[in-house]
Amino acid sequence: MRMWRWCLGVAAVLLLVSVCSAGPDQASPRPLTEPERALLHRAEERAIAGCMRRHGFEYTVAAPGPAAPEFPYGNDDPAWAAEHGFGVAHAGKVLADRRRADPNYRYAVALTAGRREAYQTALDGGRAASMAVPLPDGGTLYQNADGCVAEAQRGLYGDLRTWFRTRTLLERLSSDYRPRVIADDRYRSALTAWAACVQRRGYPVETPAGLRDRVAPATSGRPGRAEIRAAVAEADCAAATGLVRSAHKVEAEYAARTYAENRDLVEQYQKLSVRALVVARGTTGGE
Repeated sequence: MRMWRWCLGVAAVLLLVSVCSAGPDQASPRPLTEPERALLHRAEERAIAGCMRRHGFEYTVAAPGPAAPEFPYGNDDPAWAAEHGFGVAHAGKVLADRRRADPNYRYAVALTAGRREAYQTALDGGRAASMAVPLPDGGTLYQNADGCVAEAQRGLYGDLRTWFRTRTLLERLSSDYRPRVIADDRYRSALTAWAACVQRRGYPVETPAGLRDRVAPATSGRPGRAEIRAAVAEADCAAATGLVRSAHKVEAEYAARTYAENRDLVEQYQKLSVRALVVARGTTGGE
């Protein structure tokens, strides 16, 4: 049950800012600034709130909650590892804290079961009006075309189906370039050095994922001593060998190449975003 708003991953947006040039005209496709993205979020939340009130429910305009850090290529921060281990339990805590801090989640869970179901339908719509986007990996992502979230996005972006498809495919581009990073000789060289380092610490593994498989992380509570020792070894060795630094350097190259190869998709996303920004400024008084 989704009781908080989900928003576009910041990392993907920042990559767009770094690889695409901004047009001189505000109506031209261009990357949005951080304040502009925040304004868009507020405008969408306000539109959702107005729609939910028409359905007889409260809805509070709220900023997006914090997200737990991700380590796609391993962690190179020993201090963080000493506190959180591999971070699985920490990610669960961040999610639980975000829910508790979300006024809309607290409001919804306080409703009776029937009213809560009606709230969710008003917010997210019904499955009979769903949109589908086939993904390059063979999966499919769905979003309902009715409900207050859809109404708010349609008001901002115009063509909801085009927006949903464009945003979805853009956000999935990392699944295209990350496998290239892992297969790159520069990353593989750093990974070999990292593996030799952790093996000297008593962990006969070849990858950070292999280390997590060998020392199962806690899913709740504080990580145990074995997890902390393994996570610190991972981070110490990643810092010493430059594993993560190397991965991010290689990733930046492949990400830029991937976004350049998908320039039409990037420009379509930017065009829709700029269009939404113009609408948002009209509904929020410019802020």
